[in-house]
Amino acid sequence: MKQHDYLYCPDYRIITLRDRECDAGSGIDEALDRARRDVAASTGYELVILCEQDELPVSTTVRMWEKEPSLEDGVLRFELECPTGELVLGSPTGEAYALGLPAGPGRYAVAVTYSGREEARDRAQQYIRRLDDEDIDELVESWAGTERYQVHLWRTGDFFDEEEDEEEPDRSVAVGQGTILARYHLFYLADLHDHDLSVRTDHSNGLAMAQDGLVQVFTGRHTGMMRLRTEAHVRAPDTDLDRWEDVVEVSMYAPVGRVAPDSVDGGADEGFPVLTRQGPGHYRFRIHVRGRDAGVEHYLVQCWPQEPGPVTELKLTDRYGAALRTAR
Repeated sequence: MKQHDYLYCPDYRIITLRDRECDAGSGIDEALDRARRDVAASTGYELVILCEQDELPVSTTVRMWEKEPSLEDGVLRFELECPTGELVLGSPTGEAYALGLPAGPGRYAVAVTYSGREEARDRAQQYIRRLDDEDIDELVESWAGTERYQVHLWRTGDFFDEEEDEEEPDRSVAVGQGTILARYHLFYLADLHDHDLSVRTDHSNGLAMAQDGLVQVFTGRHTGMMRLRTEAHVRAPDTDLDRWEDVVEVSMYAPVGRVAPDSVDGGADEGFPVLTRQGPGHYRFRIHVRGRDAGVEHYLVQCWPQEPGPVTELKLTDRYGAALRTAR
């Protein structure tokens, strides 16, 4: 185990931890909303901790483990993607500290524990009232580190960049790469026609439901941007389950033949190709996901023409999907 200890006043009460190549601030507003409720949150690329106060120095300890440590129940758990393995700890407009992950680039589980928040808030209020006291510097020194956070990280897998998956891409496959906005735990693969949204949602496989002209994909987050890769094939591609947590196949009839990613009220990146390249007809959709439990969600949708068939559950391992299947 490798440990780093820091003591500083977090600007705007915010502590962040991210890989140096990940964009600071991407998805931060939503993460801050969650942190106001839960103390800490993650965008998947940046950990955000909202401190109780910013008048007194806060103690932050970062511990890097070779494997998952034994932690108490109830700790806050997240996931971080670290493409370089070089982290930056800091605050908006404040000091930043560089620290390297001994295990290198990859996907990391993160656990956050904390203590002293209420006591630090009370002492910060006392500090403000006693700014003119002669012994104020001694008080600040003695109160520094009252508010304490421990961040535990351990590597859980490789970092996958879908844009670099294929060294020699198959030119017969139309590939799309980008983001899509999920709302109400959903995004769509939708044809260009009116959809019957009165059909009762079926969560029986925990990942997707198909009807004529529409596939509903169930996301772990209620609202947020999902990373999405789409592939339109001329025939069924080989199955690759290793990097995914849940994988399901469904059949759908496309009456217009212009199926593409869409959200409840719009919000997909431009540039996703039409998935149903052969026009109107029956198609098979293989939907992959990872990260629903951790809050950083990646999806791969593969589509090809095929006669209708039953739903096929190729892999079911995440907790979110299990909860949907249990609740139905």
